[in-house]
Amino acid sequence: MYADFLSEVKCDPWGAVSYLQKSEQLEEEQAAAESSALLAGGTGSDMRDARNSPVCIINARGTFQMTNKLLLQLFGYRRGELDGKNVSVLMPQPFSGRHNTYLRNYLTTGKAKIMGAVREVLGLHRDGYVFPARILVSKISGDGMDSVFMGVFKPVEVDQDLVRVYATPGGVVLCADACFAD
Repeated sequence: MYADFLSEVKCDPWGAVSYLQKSEQLEEEQAAAESSALLAGGTGSDMRDARNSPVCIINARGTFQMTNKLLLQLFGYRRGELDGKNVSVLMPQPFSGRHNTYLRNYLTTGKAKIMGAVREVLGLHRDGYVFPARILVSKISGDGMDSVFMGVFKPVEVDQDLVRVYATPGGVVLCADACFAD
């Protein structure tokens, strides 16, 4: 998608080819790494080297630049459905409403709160239910508004006999997992 932008909008076919080659190289490196490291522990270096992991790349505005098939499967989307959308569609409220502010704060101050560390977060499936996942976010290139970030995900196994409903302290239900039914 970003390669198309470079080629068609910016009239930079050389940049598009370079971006595509880098993207393919990253996918090959990811596929060559051991998957057992991610499955076992989830430390930062383990997640960076994991193969067969859901991955997305976003720009400084939070717009998807690339998603792999595993990420699309994890979140229930088909190819092309996330093109041009903000990464916040993968998060339930209140996180989705705050995400662009987090990005803007990082770009202005340079102080990272989530980068380089594995965090447990809630993902929002296309069907509307939430699920826990681990994420490692890394800045892969650029400065300021030219920054590009990569997120590597790992679903967290949950007890299927346990239903999770997330609510505010006042009792307002924000979201629920796939085990929740009326």
